[in-house]
Amino acid sequence: MMTHSKKLREDEKRLFLHNELKEHNKQLVETAQQAGVETNIDFAIFQNHGYKGLYGGLDQKGIHQHKGLKNHKKF
Repeated sequence: MMTHSKKLREDEKRLFLHNELKEHNKQLVETAQQAGVETNIDFAIFQNHGYKGLYGGLDQKGIHQHKGLKNHKKF
């Protein structure tokens, strides 16, 4: 069984990583806007191209299918 202190450490790590990702995403949005990504549709296309680069050509839908995730699940 997990001890309270271990659970707390894991929660703190998860929160730290969540906040780091949040800050990196803010920087990504800012950089994308500077590069000409202006609308929400533009940004969705931009993100989808990023997924393709990271996942061997798979877009978000393809990644969901490959991983067997339901549509509402994030990866």
